[in-house]
Amino acid sequence: TGASDEDEELRRALAFSLLPEVAGGGGVGEGPQPDTAEGRAAALLSLVFGSASPSVHSQWLQQGIAFAAPPAPPLAGALPGTVPFTAGLAQSQGGPCAVLAAVQAFTLRRLLFDPRCEKHGCEERDSGGEDGGGPDGNRPGEAVPLQAHYGPRGSGGGGGGAPPGGMVADGRAPYREVAVGGWAASAGVGALCRAPAAAEAALVAGIADLLWQAATEPPATTDTGGGGTPPPTPSRRAVVALPEPVPDTAGGGAAAPPTQTPDVSDPAGPSVLFSASPDVLFSVGRLCRGAVEATSWDETHEAVAARVAGLGCGDAALGVLCSALLSRGLPLVAAERDDAAAPLLDPIFGHCAQEALALMITGTAVANLFDGERDLGGGLVLRGVAARPPIGLLSELEALRYVEVGSRFKSPMTPLWVVASQTHYSLLFGLSSRLLASSPLAAAEELLLSRFSEFDREDQGFVASDRLRDLISSLGDEFGEMPAEEELRAQMDPDGLSLITWDAFQRTILPRHPA
Repeated sequence: TGASDEDEELRRALAFSLLPEVAGGGGVGEGPQPDTAEGRAAALLSLVFGSASPSVHSQWLQQGIAFAAPPAPPLAGALPGTVPFTAGLAQSQGGPCAVLAAVQAFTLRRLLFDPRCEKHGCEERDSGGEDGGGPDGNRPGEAVPLQAHYGPRGSGGGGGGAPPGGMVADGRAPYREVAVGGWAASAGVGALCRAPAAAEAALVAGIADLLWQAATEPPATTDTGGGGTPPPTPSRRAVVALPEPVPDTAGGGAAAPPTQTPDVSDPAGPSVLFSASPDVLFSVGRLCRGAVEATSWDETHEAVAARVAGLGCGDAALGVLCSALLSRGLPLVAAERDDAAAPLLDPIFGHCAQEALALMITGTAVANLFDGERDLGGGLVLRGVAARPPIGLLSELEALRYVEVGSRFKSPMTPLWVVASQTHYSLLFGLSSRLLASSPLAAAEELLLSRFSEFDREDQGFVASDRLRDLISSLGDEFGEMPAEEELRAQMDPDGLSLITWDAFQRTILPRHPA
């Protein structure tokens, strides 16, 4: 009880030390990025949680990163051509599903499409214990502790460390950074049934990929320190702010930090909320104090591997989100967002805003799903997806015509898509990049939509008929020789409304494509 009282006192002391900075009203992006652990923690609390309810705090302090136990026989692989999926992440809380979906996507990309593992076989697994659990004694769906088979490079020896020389437990060389275009094109179904060591190694490499993608160059400085020598040129750097395992003095193992959040009866303001809920401040402060910077993918991978045992802690999902934000840089995150003042978590339900998910799967914190940028005039520019991302995104809201998902998200570099419903993020994936291939006719339709959208900036579904000549000219010779402008106008605007709708435009032009 003495240690528990000391932890509570430390958490409350940190909470009160951060309150003046959090309650001071400074928005993220105003002034330089915090250069101390306390300053980073205060900025992250404002950016991530805002005035979120205590239940949201509790959700994000009870979601670790761990694999779920696969189904036990006879369910595992019961259908012909199926295998048990051994690398699925376990979700226990509703709010952090975006983090889990992003980490799951990058983990699967390593398992399925890493160039060293293009041809996977289904590795033999134990059949489980008498209780019907998985090979590690866990029941299906329960989280399987990490660091049982994998540890930081060169740790060696027993106790869950990696074999000497950086080899993972199955004797293969460790993962390396993969250049754009260097990923394998396909994988066998056996890649989904990997040994625990291989799955954990892919998880570590996947998190490193996610963070290194978000990494940016720190701002340059002209301060010479009084010596007259210019400082070194800033280099790209990632920040790894994942939890480190907390020593368990009773059992000698690792224990997650306390996650119980006291009830708050008076949500009058940030001071009252944070002073009554010190656990989230303690957690964010602990993550920031233990954060390390990495200037290469290898260093990022090393830092993540060194904290693999801490991924079982309750604030591991929060640590991934904070690491991505710090790697991108809080001022740059604020500049990329459409509304820099809004918190990244819903204050009632705790789910992530679109910018947080986009940051994790594309490396940029943009709020929109369409391709490129849209200039609405008056200095208002909406930012979408700038380049083809490694992980795609599909949205149920597009079918309801609430959002537009661009071709870059629909055709990512690997066949993995985060699927956004109204209340949840999940993952869809395939085993072959052939799924990304589009027919010539589908590509022509995408081109038509792209050109039409350039003239329909407000996404109203129509353009003025006097823009028809410019619209047709933007197509080039892709659709062959066009009829006279008046003939096209008569087909697209037969009622003389001086408006050309997208449906009429597509119906008239698409059949002219040679495909």
